[in-house]
Amino acid sequence: MTATDWNSAWEEYRRRRARFFAVWFGGIPCAVLFAYFLVWLTKTAFLGWVGLAIWPVLFVLAAVDLYTFPCPRCGQPFFSTKWIGNNQFRRTCGWCGLPKWTSNKPVQPTRATQPIGQREPSHFGPRG
Repeated sequence: MTATDWNSAWEEYRRRRARFFAVWFGGIPCAVLFAYFLVWLTKTAFLGWVGLAIWPVLFVLAAVDLYTFPCPRCGQPFFSTKWIGNNQFRRTCGWCGLPKWTSNKPVQPTRATQPIGQREPSHFGPRG
């Protein structure tokens, strides 16, 4: 994948997460209003209960959509591993170890990240 593919994958994750929280927090008031509207419209409570039953279904669908987000590098579910179930608080892929929010743009190595034998000499020289 290219850097734009990884960035677009993380944008997709942000959209899935926003959708999940919108269904979770906004779904209950909307379901209650929808049920109240159905009761008012049809004058029967049965359709109101059906309207309320829609929210848990949407919540489960949004949660499954979020938890099955594929890793941009390996394509496996980012938040799960083979042995341990989903962990939404993971900071790395459970399969390949890709850190969350990583772009695959090349990173310029700094002096601190280079191996000691490959470092350029310091400008300050020895103390003494």
